[in-house]
Amino acid sequence: CAWRGGKCTGVASEHAFGVRLSCPEGQYDELGTIFFGAREHVIVRMVAQSHPHDPFSNLALIITSTVTYALVLVTYGTKIPMGLFMPNALIGASLGRLFGQIIRSLMGLETVFTGAYALAGAAAMLGGMQRATISLVIILIEGTANEHFMIPIVTSVLTANFVGHFFTQEGVFDIVLRRRKLRFLPHEADWLMSLCTVGDTMARPVTCFHTVETVGNIIDTLKSCSHHGFPVLSIGYSAGGAEGGVEACPHGRFEGITSRAYP
Repeated sequence: CAWRGGKCTGVASEHAFGVRLSCPEGQYDELGTIFFGAREHVIVRMVAQSHPHDPFSNLALIITSTVTYALVLVTYGTKIPMGLFMPNALIGASLGRLFGQIIRSLMGLETVFTGAYALAGAAAMLGGMQRATISLVIILIEGTANEHFMIPIVTSVLTANFVGHFFTQEGVFDIVLRRRKLRFLPHEADWLMSLCTVGDTMARPVTCFHTVETVGNIIDTLKSCSHHGFPVLSIGYSAGGAEGGVEACPHGRFEGITSRAYP
């Protein structure tokens, strides 16, 4: 009666959980709950529940992590609003929960809390995906109210960042921005930027305005160039002039800067 390889599991709490599908009353289908249920409830159950039984079997966790990872690879970079945060959190929680359940079965200790492995797995997956550190740790601790698991979360995030930086210096969001040629400021400036000055990026000759200008000179200057910012001098310069009103700024006290869009 289970859906596509899943199995029916009894509800271990008074609160309704899971998607029943064709399972008997009082039970839920594992794979049906993961793929058709509320994803946030599934992740919380993976992280929290350990007694009296595991909410998902090893086979269900393997299928979940494999299928979700394949779907993320297909939808990544497309314009389909599928998201990356929650799917990667589900993958990490599934793999971490699977590892914890295997460790508990091999060691034969019922005191092993497999939810901690799921939380560490989700933290590692998200840390390697988006290369976040402090913000991700705070989000996971605040979102799960598991501040006593701060050391495993921090260790997992730092390890995932270290391994990720060994292969590439960018996270998935930075890669998407670069591939779509969207303008954004990188985390660290290129070393060539330390050799540049403001004068290297400015146009010459500099087009200036006087503190008191006629409307005609202002209009002629704006028409003769495409600059968006203009220094304002107090003495020693008269904007406008021959050839469309553009000429170099001589000496004068700098009073400020005005914009082309200034009302």
